[in-house]
Amino acid sequence: MPKSHFETAPDSETRRTYWNIDDSFRHTANEIAGNTTGTPALAWAVVSQGAMVHVCSTGETALGNGHRPDVNTVFRIASLSKSFAAATTLLLERHGLVDLEAPVANYLPGLVDAGPSGRLPTLNDVLSMSGGFPSDDAWADRQETMTSEAFDRLLAGGTVRTTRPRQTFQYSNLGYAMIGRIVETVTGQPYPEVVGKLLFGPLGLQSTTFDHRTVPHDRFAHGYRLTEHGWKLQKPTAPGAFSAIGGVLSSLSDMGKWVSTLAASTLTDDGPLPSTLRRRMQQPITPVPFTVDPATGLPSSRDFPWGISSYGLGIFIEQDPDFGLISHHVGGYPGYGAHMCWHQSSGTGVIALGGSTYAPVSAPAGLALKSLLKRPLDTSLEIHNLDRIVAGVRSFMLHGEVTAGVFSPCVALDRSWQERRDELAYLKTHVGPLAPDGCQVSIIDNSRLKVRFHGPGGVLAAGVLLTPVHPRRVQVLALEDHPARGRPPDPLSRGRPTRAAHVSNNKP
Repeated sequence: MPKSHFETAPDSETRRTYWNIDDSFRHTANEIAGNTTGTPALAWAVVSQGAMVHVCSTGETALGNGHRPDVNTVFRIASLSKSFAAATTLLLERHGLVDLEAPVANYLPGLVDAGPSGRLPTLNDVLSMSGGFPSDDAWADRQETMTSEAFDRLLAGGTVRTTRPRQTFQYSNLGYAMIGRIVETVTGQPYPEVVGKLLFGPLGLQSTTFDHRTVPHDRFAHGYRLTEHGWKLQKPTAPGAFSAIGGVLSSLSDMGKWVSTLAASTLTDDGPLPSTLRRRMQQPITPVPFTVDPATGLPSSRDFPWGISSYGLGIFIEQDPDFGLISHHVGGYPGYGAHMCWHQSSGTGVIALGGSTYAPVSAPAGLALKSLLKRPLDTSLEIHNLDRIVAGVRSFMLHGEVTAGVFSPCVALDRSWQERRDELAYLKTHVGPLAPDGCQVSIIDNSRLKVRFHGPGGVLAAGVLLTPVHPRRVQVLALEDHPARGRPPDPLSRGRPTRAAHVSNNKP
């Protein structure tokens, strides 16, 4: 859980990283506002290993009031709410009230399914966005206040699926509204009350609610939509049958606690949301369709500003080639935009909350996280012999020297050290002389590292895979060059068998 706003004083390089992150978000706020008068609230924070280590904001909580948002300002978090819906459902399963492999129709007897024919979608299908229901943001975002009785009539009128379950990813809010109704059915209580009892209260999320009317006026970030005549205040909506899709309101302080809870999925504590359930939420289940940028040839998830990913249970999981698994969720709602993301191995995360319709905070949040991961931040992972391994890889990259006891014999058996030195020299013709003080180490997990050096022509990186036994040694050493911005990669080098293929997910 976040212990304070600044657990320790950051070093100068970390401060520079924070300044760059702040500049990026302020630039986003300026782009949102354009030439209009006033800027709606925008706030962002960095968490690391359970502590909130950086907070900043811009804009006003209500246009003209002169109040900047702070860690306790409450925003609607839109679809970040789905993580609470998934966690609540898993807790109910743990208590024996639901079965995630049972069809949703078992708990919604009035549901009329219009097909396709075959087996009906289960709770797990719906939670993992593979139930077959079509994407429906534009429609669903306007349904929150629908009553439970009206929702039951809606389901009885017939629901439409475009595919059979588990055939493809489709972002269905209707499916999550069904989850909310199932929670009410099996507990006999309103959905917001159940989530509050199981999660908000036990986790100490004191600012988090489904009802904007309970938020003190001076702590509420009003939502706005930009029109041709300027900013238009959006009327807040009250909780209803679609609250599970995006009805939660929260603050940076509380969302820092929530992200820190989810990011601690590798720990074994059995708190309000046990680690086994946190891990289930963040296991990739449904692949998200991807697209390839024709200019760069690099893949990214279609419609989302990150790389190749899948949907788990209430959370997107990106597979980043440099940093490993990164959990995300994006949120957009009339008057609001939000994003949360964290690195599964280290627990470092970024949260951004905005007070304008579909505020585009996802790209700067994702880039902010990856800029932090390029720093040698503290990690909860322990790797035996890490310092010696990094020193050995560093020595080879700088001088071509092989340190005894660092590399497994298979490294030289796969390709001789002379072949590797030839490759190193070739890549240095692209990157130029390496700056010996500029070594950056990214820990992907307890067996994979990325070591980088900067040169005038770009970055030289080494992907490192360690042996699965002690003493840990390097079993794979894959070198690759990342051209400096503006310099295209050498087309002749792309076909070299001695050069690792490079995939970057830094596309905004």
